[in-house]
Amino acid sequence: MRHDRKYVLPAAVVSAAIQTRRNDVCVLDIGSKQAFAYESVYFDTPAFDSYRSSAHGRRRRFKVRT
Repeated sequence: MRHDRKYVLPAAVVSAAIQTRRNDVCVLDIGSKQAFAYESVYFDTPAFDSYRSSAHGRRRRFKVRT
């Protein structure tokens, strides 16, 4: 089973975490690139139903990516 965790952190915090846990960190590398010009767009209801169901472990949910 796959578990993903996503966090928004300052670059300095990420750098320190990578240095501290170097053997436990994997970085996406495609064609020798580790930075990519794409953006994530999240669709949700006005009441944030998708976010809330995800945050509270509801199993049946879906994602839409563009």
